[in-house]
Amino acid sequence: MIQPPLETSNLLISHAYEKKIDSSVTKYLISEILPHVHVESSGFKQFMHDVLPGYELKSACTIKQLILQMYVVIHQLFISFLSKQASHFAITFDGWCNCSLKGFYPVTLHRVCLEFAKSMSMLLDFFNIFPGDGVGKGCGQALFTRLKSFGISSRLLTITSDGASDALVASKELGRLLHEFHGVNILPSTNMLRCMVHTFQLGVKAALEVISISTIKLRNILVSIRSCKVRRAIFRKYSRSMYEHGEREPPSIDVITRWNSTLVMYQEAIKLRDIITCTITDSAIAGDFVNGILTLEDWNHIQAMEQ
Repeated sequence: MIQPPLETSNLLISHAYEKKIDSSVTKYLISEILPHVHVESSGFKQFMHDVLPGYELKSACTIKQLILQMYVVIHQLFISFLSKQASHFAITFDGWCNCSLKGFYPVTLHRVCLEFAKSMSMLLDFFNIFPGDGVGKGCGQALFTRLKSFGISSRLLTITSDGASDALVASKELGRLLHEFHGVNILPSTNMLRCMVHTFQLGVKAALEVISISTIKLRNILVSIRSCKVRRAIFRKYSRSMYEHGEREPPSIDVITRWNSTLVMYQEAIKLRDIITCTITDSAIAGDFVNGILTLEDWNHIQAMEQ
């Protein structure tokens, strides 16, 4: 016989168990990269009430404090861990801005694990710098402070950043501060590296500027086709009649900060060129593309860049 569920609305939870739940909730938010305000969402509140009716869910402010407390503990454990490692370290850092133009810079630590003979990477810390004059020096000083706080400033081997002027200034400032603090040239200019992928990205971006008008035309056409049910249906109609493998969706739209996605857009568009041409010249929707028709010269540009 199935027993009726126990009434748990008045369930009493011990103080120790409540602290354990608080810790579990905090770890969950961190591991899933969720904001601390997630605990005040209606869905999460209902979930916790259904699972643990007697538990009083903490506010977002309290959870934020628990996260910071946990960071202090982990920070000390991490310092102890790094002090026992015999290897030198390399760091990489990059930055981005939020909608308020507040700059955030994550610092990643890289080392070779001698026990397993493999490279390992871990997030060391991140800091924020407001844009404006002196950003590069501010980043260099912040990097120096972090490395010193973790006790590894004397064991830095290389630093890798993008090729932006602020990043290059930050590397030089870090090298100067390390030299001044330790009395030896720990980070010479030869060990200040530029990210090869970022440098390659800048080169490709400069090359794409040569045919920017053709690229913009193609991107606008694909956005227009993909954003409208009627235009998309017409594209599918032509793909069924012209493409030997059956119905196809319009080519994907690139992300302008990722050159490889632009290459994919080129490749897909070239493969489906005839279908795109028939779609944008179809009498039912041709008026939508009157100012954006791809000329033979545009297609030649796209073909040349794809190759």
